[in-house]
Amino acid sequence: MLHLLSYMSTSQDFIKPVDLCAILEISVANNIHDGISGILMYHDGLFFQILEGERLLVEACYKRISFDRRHKAISLLGSEPVESRTFSGWGMRYVGPTEISHYDKGSFQDIAYLMNSSKLANSKALNILRSIRTIFPYIENNQ
Repeated sequence: MLHLLSYMSTSQDFIKPVDLCAILEISVANNIHDGISGILMYHDGLFFQILEGERLLVEACYKRISFDRRHKAISLLGSEPVESRTFSGWGMRYVGPTEISHYDKGSFQDIAYLMNSSKLANSKALNILRSIRTIFPYIENNQ
């Protein structure tokens, strides 16, 4: 059974685009090796990530992330079994605010609001997941 895990965190320091590219390069290689797919958003010092794959491997990946000194205030948003992958073929895909807002400004505004909120409720976390899943086909089909 596949598993989906999502989290948000704050970066310890400002992440430069070149550093984000390096993180993604390593993440893609590791995730492909472990059969994990997913999506990463980074905006104004905040990370939002969805990981999907075999449960133990996804949880091990999340554990490594939680010990990564580049993150602080990590908040697990959801962890649940899923029938199929949403981000199949994406070892780790970065989707920035401009990509999302280009296709669905309302969804990005919801996500941006929640990413900048200091307290998240479970219902808000679910809305993030729904927003990402709703706009996913538009992003993939227009790349």
